[in-house]
Amino acid sequence: MTTESAVRELSAEQRDDLATLNEVLRHDIRNDLQLITSYADMLSDHVDVTGEAYLATIQESADTGIGLYLVRTLLEGYNGAV
Repeated sequence: MTTESAVRELSAEQRDDLATLNEVLRHDIRNDLQLITSYADMLSDHVDVTGEAYLATIQESADTGIGLYLVRTLLEGYNGAV
């Protein structure tokens, strides 16, 4: 094996490792955002007037994060891997 082919092979392995890490991290982030959204929904009946704005901010931020994840997923479907 030449040095050049060894470098190419190592680069391919590193790309695959990064792709796997990317998938795992995105999956974990989406799960966490869905948990935040679910818990925020459960809290809505228990929050007083003062806390409603804070709760709305939490819900909107989590929904935005989930939306960004979905856009990324759609883009991957159109472009292959983004």
